Amino acid sequence: MKRWIALLLALTLALAMTACGGDTAETAQEPAETTDTGGADPAGPADETETDAPAQEPEAPADTSEPATEEPAGEAPAEEAPAEPAATEVALNTPFSTDFAEFNITEFAFAEDIQQSVTSGIVTNVTGPEPVAGQQYVYVRGTLKNLATEELPVYDFFTGVFDIDGYAYEVQASDCTVIDAEGSPEFGVPPLMEYTFTIYAAVPAELAASHTAVTFTFGFYDLFDNMDLARTSYDLTACPYQYTMTMA
Repeated sequence: MKRWIALLLALTLALAMTACGGDTAETAQEPAETTDTGGADPAGPADETETDAPAQEPEAPADTSEPATEEPAGEAPAEEAPAEPAATEVALNTPFSTDFAEFNITEFAFAEDIQQSVTSGIVTNVTGPEPVAGQQYVYVRGTLKNLATEELPVYDFFTGVFDIDGYAYEVQASDCTVIDAEGSPEFGVPPLMEYTFTIYAAVPAELAASHTAVTFTFGFYDLFDNMDLARTSYDLTACPYQYTMTMA
């Protein structure tokens, strides 16, 4: 009898142990089912982010400043125009020269008649403008000597202006006569020859009688180059040789 009771107790104990073991196994299997979803660490998704994902550096704040603009290169300073040659002061009966010509102005005056009459043998040459009622001529007269080794043209060799109390009278080739020793008009001066020239302008007789200040300025190019003179439209200030004188 005792043997049967002991066997029954042992069987009851075995059943109880079996029941407890089944609950423990079910409890242990629940976490395993959860962790099988991604093969992830049981520590959970938070741990995965910290260990697997690389740390991201904080983004630099957006640059809102305007892009730097290059300063325009400074403009080169404008080239200065070459200075105009200043007119050289000359005086009566005082020769002045360049390397190709020598001048000597012997007269600077007003007159009603400035014609020149030169007799050579039986020929009398008269040059210059005829007198006109109500007007006079302001003029300069002197000699021109050729210092060059070739003939100098004198039919259009200069440009000039008489200034009488602020009134300007421009003069050019048609307002000039060049004559040789016999009084014949010439259009060129041979080397080392000396001819007489007269430059003039017609002015009202009233102005000639009442003037207070008179100047004469004239200019020309190298070797009396009239082509350069024409190219500058007879601009006196453009002439490389410029001279001025005041009536005494």
